[in-house]
Amino acid sequence: AIQKNASTLGVWQEIKGDSEGRSELRRLMALAFLPEDKIKDGYEEFVGSLTDDYKEIFKPLLTYYKDYWLDTRGPSDFSVYNLKKTTDNYSESYNADLTRNLKKHPKPLELIR
Repeated sequence: AIQKNASTLGVWQEIKGDSEGRSELRRLMALAFLPEDKIKDGYEEFVGSLTDDYKEIFKPLLTYYKDYWLDTRGPSDFSVYNLKKTTDNYSESYNADLTRNLKKHPKPLELIR
């Protein structure tokens, strides 16, 4: 949802050719991996660590994140801290398990074990 909104809000267009900007976006998305009682502090620390240029670029996304994820939904609704499965999309979870457990170009017999 955050990546989609980054695109919708024009943030992605500003950072897609900028590896540091993409890294900052990943840092924002990674806040969901914090314990729910640490997410708001993590958000404030994240915003405080941004350069002025990135604060300007990320401004619409930061407003969306704060208004929707922090204030409307609340950290308890999206924190995946200590969850075994960190997605509610079962096919996405299945594909992640396959990627984690299979090497690239597996032999056919490895697929049926």
